[in-house]
Amino acid sequence: MSQDPTTKHSIVQSDNNLASEQLKQLAQRALHSIDPPILEIDDALQNYLSITALPIGKPNPTARDRRAVDLGLLVLDVLTCCGEHFKRDKKLVTCFSRAWPALWTWLQFLSDQCCQSRKYGPLVQYQAIIMIPMALGGMSSSDILGLQVASTPGVISMITRYWMSEDSNFTLKNACAAAGCTPHLFTRALFTLIENLDPPSTPKFLSDVIVAAPGGAAAVAKHAIEQLTVAQAEKPTNFQMIAEHITLIKSLLSNRAPQLLLNLLGQGLIPSIVKLLLWLRKQQPANAPNDERMACQCVMLSCFTLTRAIMAPNGPSWAIQALDAGIIPAILHSAPRIMQLSSEHHSSLCSAVLSDTLWQFLVYPSVIRTAAKALERVERLDLDSRLGGPVWEAWGIFKNTTQRRMDLKDKCIGRESSLRTCSRRDCSSTGEDKLLCSGCLADTYCDRACQRMDWPTHKVQCKKIQQLHRDGILIPMTA
Repeated sequence: MSQDPTTKHSIVQSDNNLASEQLKQLAQRALHSIDPPILEIDDALQNYLSITALPIGKPNPTARDRRAVDLGLLVLDVLTCCGEHFKRDKKLVTCFSRAWPALWTWLQFLSDQCCQSRKYGPLVQYQAIIMIPMALGGMSSSDILGLQVASTPGVISMITRYWMSEDSNFTLKNACAAAGCTPHLFTRALFTLIENLDPPSTPKFLSDVIVAAPGGAAAVAKHAIEQLTVAQAEKPTNFQMIAEHITLIKSLLSNRAPQLLLNLLGQGLIPSIVKLLLWLRKQQPANAPNDERMACQCVMLSCFTLTRAIMAPNGPSWAIQALDAGIIPAILHSAPRIMQLSSEHHSSLCSAVLSDTLWQFLVYPSVIRTAAKALERVERLDLDSRLGGPVWEAWGIFKNTTQRRMDLKDKCIGRESSLRTCSRRDCSSTGEDKLLCSGCLADTYCDRACQRMDWPTHKVQCKKIQQLHRDGILIPMTA
């Protein structure tokens, strides 16, 4: 994800002397030149962001200490202007790779001495709390630097702690408001680091996130989903911010970190993303075409996130949850924006939510039943198939398969299997139209009255199955 245009300029102010002016000019040259001025950047790193240039932590900083911090912040501003160069200039990457150990020491100093306290004054506090995530996120534009940064002990933990307090950190909010940039800089830094990592490295970094967060995996999952909900409610709508929160959630969804994955799913991620898609359908961006492009990006990221979520352990349960939440109409309503995606490959992946991700679970009778009910609801919507393209082709595959499987189930499995009995022991009612327990997604009831009467008996088993879901233990689904 690219930075906001408003953040792509020097946001650090300093005394108007020669060194300060030279560093400000260097930042502008790094931002606007085709080739970065590597020699000058290297000199600035060695002179102002070296270990020897770092002030010693003390209760009352001297004028010299303050001057060193001012210049260090200006060099970090140069770094944030190098983001695009990091993607293609190997020499610049090497330059910052050599400087990284000292740079990280500086970032820790700024966090401890300037952000957590106001020893250096409120202005420096504002500058530091913005520069830390921008510097870490900027270096992550390079895969090499990103891995080096994320592999450094303490980096992921620092970002996570700030991210967890992002919505309540008034210093960060005020600093971003003064600088004219998004207040979710640590969200951006965190997903930029995690998203670009090699899969084998993912468990370690996600474990760092979980350990650093007060409350562990459950707190991380809750905060990530709540942040998305808050971003969705903001006025005017900031589609880029929404896209960044979805990207972070997608980055946290990993089979290699099952505790976090299943906490996200257990806290209602799938219904939240389905609701987001339905909400996006009603949004008509005022600032076209950029906002419309970002709205399309939000749709694409939502589809990718749903695919990853449904493919988690105990996939049939998540497929049922997605179908009950309205994933089919959500995808069909999103078809016009899916068709606008610049990549045909991405359009195909979004369409595959129906024709591949959900389709593969149509071997489970419980999923088939839920899909059949979803088909009935979709038919009542009377949607215009002319708007759909590949999405409607995928819908046709899913719909036809569901209908064939329903016919096959009725003919071959027999009446005993096709007619479900109420799970309450004293109830002999049968029929297809049953209420599914939302906790275990296994037992069915005639109605809520039957479910309430059976709860004392069902409670222990229900909680046990829910725990198995959270632990990622596969539960056979034959019903």
